[in-house]
Amino acid sequence: MMISGISRRALIEGAVLAVLALVSLLTIGLRDRGVRNYTLPVFPVISPDQFSLLEIIPPRGEPVIITKTGSQWLLDDDYPAAPSTVDRILDALATLEPVDLVSDSGNYGRYDLEDDQRYTLKAYKGENLVREIYLGKPSSSENYNYVQFPGSRGVYTLRGALIKTLRQEPVSYRDTQVLQVNRSAVTRIETEMAGVRTVAIKGPEDQWTTPEGEPRDAAPIQELLGRLTSLNAVAFPESIPGAGDELAVIRLSGGKDQSLTLFEKTVDGYPARSSGYPFPFVISAYTGDALITGITLE
Repeated sequence: MMISGISRRALIEGAVLAVLALVSLLTIGLRDRGVRNYTLPVFPVISPDQFSLLEIIPPRGEPVIITKTGSQWLLDDDYPAAPSTVDRILDALATLEPVDLVSDSGNYGRYDLEDDQRYTLKAYKGENLVREIYLGKPSSSENYNYVQFPGSRGVYTLRGALIKTLRQEPVSYRDTQVLQVNRSAVTRIETEMAGVRTVAIKGPEDQWTTPEGEPRDAAPIQELLGRLTSLNAVAFPESIPGAGDELAVIRLSGGKDQSLTLFEKTVDGYPARSSGYPFPFVISAYTGDALITGITLE
């Protein structure tokens, strides 16, 4: 039986459409199963406690160096670094798992990965450089970060937006917690202001008394200790008033001896020193006012 030209053309077109449909289905199926036609870089897992130095190089400005000394991370000016900031960086570096390749065209500007846009993060173990990443902007959803790796042309995504942690002023890397008190362990409080000294001692069943054994109201004492449980600074001046210019002093005993010294209030707050922090700092006017109000423990 003869097949007309029109029928032959229809058969060919139908076959082509069937092949295209099959290819489309296969493509969708492979994509849904996460099958890629490229290979992602693989990095060995490094335990966070193996890193000893972090270097953050912004596109403009001075690098930020954070060095591990004992169990503490210190900035290059010896200020304690914020533990939460360091932990976010270490967690990202320890398990480095690129999620996807988004470009290998060499067009880095759209991802903020040109030399004058990107942040460089380096991590060392001893003297050895063990991690280096170039970070651009976060994705539109801010669930991923665009990154590059040395020697690779590709632009990849990493889960999270680490760049938001790195894009801050160097002073923002400092630990703002300047005093941490376990108030249940405190057994003695001594305050001094304007020549007046007040002492409270915790006895059996958490009853507070004067040194002579007279009962003290526990409420103002607990309120004062609550404000000292986690005291944070709002600024770090290069200098503050010295000895002899103290406005008030709070000394705590029990567990370990701790102290807080406040100086006259300024427009920025209360300049202060603490036994738990090696540098002078300023606490907010609100917090300082509350401490001064409660310093008589009454």
